[in-house]
Amino acid sequence: MKRGTPLNGKSLGIIGCGQVGSRVIEKANSLGMKTMPVDPPLEKISPDRYPFVEIEKAFTADFVTVHVPLATSGDYPTFHFITEALFDLMPSNGLFINTSRGQVVRDSVILKAMKKGIGMALDVFEQEPDIQNEITKKAFILTPHVAGYAVDGKLRGTQMLYDAIVKKNNFPSRFDYSHHLNEKIKKLNRQKNTKGDNKNNPQFTPTLSNKFSKEKLSLEQNIVEASAGTFDLMKDSFDFKKVLDEAKDNESSRRDLFHAFRKNYNHRFEWNNISPQIKKQNSSHKEKLAKLGFRIK
Repeated sequence: MKRGTPLNGKSLGIIGCGQVGSRVIEKANSLGMKTMPVDPPLEKISPDRYPFVEIEKAFTADFVTVHVPLATSGDYPTFHFITEALFDLMPSNGLFINTSRGQVVRDSVILKAMKKGIGMALDVFEQEPDIQNEITKKAFILTPHVAGYAVDGKLRGTQMLYDAIVKKNNFPSRFDYSHHLNEKIKKLNRQKNTKGDNKNNPQFTPTLSNKFSKEKLSLEQNIVEASAGTFDLMKDSFDFKKVLDEAKDNESSRRDLFHAFRKNYNHRFEWNNISPQIKKQNSSHKEKLAKLGFRIK
């Protein structure tokens, strides 16, 4: 799958349709993609929620993305449940995305799939924080388990814990995460030209209002430009792979680098905080970007 490929008409297999997967389905549909949802436990209790398919069918899609918990037992175990046989069903130029749990698929299966030409966008790993050198070198996108690292999400999680404690103990409520979020955004906008100096711990500082300089952008290019208002995924991946590659076979150093990237992975915000300023020539994309969650004026 080449970068910049139009998404309209492409197919997406979504494995797991809970809090995250359901949002992926919604956004993919807004882009005109054909979605293939897989979630046996959800299908059992709510069969009409989505046009569910078997997992084998989902793996015939152009893209497959995984959003499941790790379960080693029960009716629906997910431990190593993604097999070589499933990857055999994927198009040779397909893309597999895993931001759920590393142990849903073996490293050996990932490596065999890559040899067939299947692209890998991986945020989690079977032996995390140990990442095999070959995966480091050949994966299309590699990030250090930071898919849920948005400032918004962390503050919302804090709010949920706080509210639960307040409710249980009948304390007065004095915390509002939205205030802290707005203060962080204001501070970062004042410091938007600040960059990290440590190559092992790069800082990604957002610019929360993006003005596009190009006049004729595809919808996919518009999405990339808008996303750059909060983080640059490809730069994140490049920097992470680079330092891991420099460590080569030093397993201890690679582990330390993995943890350092997670610990120092700086401010990233959700798209609803980004206000892309789109040129008139690209105004037809405003509705699409709004459906994806960007703040369109």
